[in-house]
Amino acid sequence: MPPVIGLSRRAYGAGGPVVFGWTNAAHQLGAGASAFPGATARDVLGSYDAVWVAPAAGCLVAALLAPAVRGHRPAVRKRPG
Repeated sequence: MPPVIGLSRRAYGAGGPVVFGWTNAAHQLGAGASAFPGATARDVLGSYDAVWVAPAAGCLVAALLAPAVRGHRPAVRKRPG
């Protein structure tokens, strides 16, 4: 975790650790929220097959759409010295 905190501090300045904390909290809430539908699907369907196929399909769609994403690339700053 410390490298991620360092990256947050570099991107957001003194507020970086707070941004990291909120991001981590959202990550944990999302993980808990996604576990519930998986467990429910297992109870209803009797197998984890649908739980594996749905995210795999989502990853495939994301991989196919990734080349279409164009972002702004900031100029690389050279460090003095």
